[in-house]
Amino acid sequence: MPIEVKNLKHIYSAGTPFEKVALSDISFRVEDGEFVGLIGHTGSGKSTLIQHLNGLLKADSGEIYVDGQNICDKSANMKEIRGKVGIVFQYPEYQLFEETVYKDIAFGPKNQGLSDAEVDERVHHVAQLVGLKEKYLEKSPFDLSGGQKRRVAIAGVLAMKPKVLILDEPAAGLDPVGRDEILRRIKDLHEKEGITVILVSHSMEDIAMFAQKIIVMSDGELKMFDTVENIFARSAELSGMGLAVPQACKVMQGLREQGLPVNDKIYTVEKATEEILRYLREVGKC
Repeated sequence: MPIEVKNLKHIYSAGTPFEKVALSDISFRVEDGEFVGLIGHTGSGKSTLIQHLNGLLKADSGEIYVDGQNICDKSANMKEIRGKVGIVFQYPEYQLFEETVYKDIAFGPKNQGLSDAEVDERVHHVAQLVGLKEKYLEKSPFDLSGGQKRRVAIAGVLAMKPKVLILDEPAAGLDPVGRDEILRRIKDLHEKEGITVILVSHSMEDIAMFAQKIIVMSDGELKMFDTVENIFARSAELSGMGLAVPQACKVMQGLREQGLPVNDKIYTVEKATEEILRYLREVGKC
């Protein structure tokens, strides 16, 4: 399901001394089934932008089309839109509130008017998708680890069967194992379920590993929207916006500058390792 944003503008505290333009003339289109990374320094407008994509914030001007419907139109069915576009906010475990994991995941589908049998099927299906074992469903969500709580929160959004999943720093605050597991699960969801994913992250490594395209925000403006390779090739511009390319990219660019004939358009550790080994084999040192 595509999402198209046209000339979006949002102003906080309009008409007061505290007026701030949070989004200025934002336009882009995310195609059905794409995995898009959204990056930008703190205060760049990332969180404000994603809250417009299912109508949690109203635009001051511009248009947002979700599955061909302009959600800025007063006649738009926002309940239907929010069923299509699910958002998992940063530290979503703080939004858990039910007595059991099962009830927390079931909350959304129940409010969609589904039967008990349909709700039960969805709960068990999404629990499996995010890697929650059956034994956790009757536990209190507050007795789980940070990574498990994060899975419950994501499952609660997935239970509403969104066509677009937006995640705001889903791995924030997790230990390395929990972080890798959550991101792998999100990638699996994208590949197996065909869900369109928009991932907000400060980690260039995560974006390089999982995204197909990148939106770059700075000071409320969309500065770039292109493939991962093309975005990270513009490292000087990113640096000027307070952003960096992945460490693997820096290493490969450094080797290239030293005169080694290696591909410097590589952004993951795995690909960088392969390229360095290839070069060593060619020169007979491996």
